[in-house]
Amino acid sequence: MKQKRSTHLYPSFNSGYFTDWAFILPKAFSSALDISLETRMKNKKPYDVWTQGENFSFKEGDTFYDNVSAYTKPWGKALPDLNFSIQITSSESAFGDNPGLLTFDIYHNQKNKFIKIDKFSCSQDDFLIILQVGLTMVQEMKKTQKLESKQERGIVKMSA
Repeated sequence: MKQKRSTHLYPSFNSGYFTDWAFILPKAFSSALDISLETRMKNKKPYDVWTQGENFSFKEGDTFYDNVSAYTKPWGKALPDLNFSIQITSSESAFGDNPGLLTFDIYHNQKNKFIKIDKFSCSQDDFLIILQVGLTMVQEMKKTQKLESKQERGIVKMSA
């Protein structure tokens, strides 16, 4: 069955960047966001429209920054504007029932030098939420994973 694609793009696209989220993404990440240009028909006439699906495919080496300066200024001038970056270290694409697990490193800019502060694994969908909301979501997901792990081992019982 063919997946329905939406004409509502999220995030929105401004001046070459997806800018509505905690982490800024250049247009080059369109395919990772499952955004593509499709030809559709209306009144028997073809027209092109941007569409978005749900098969996200962020890849190893993809790096994201929390400020558009990383992409618009020379690196030395951008550094003071940047606080955090994320770099994917391993990934598999999401498709159908496969959520696409990925692992990434989190870096904090300390005196204009990025220092690795954490590593985390999640699905492609959950990674999208982290890009949208920010790194506070990682802490929430870690709490959930710990609780689920304890439940699986029978340490914590769920109340009805």
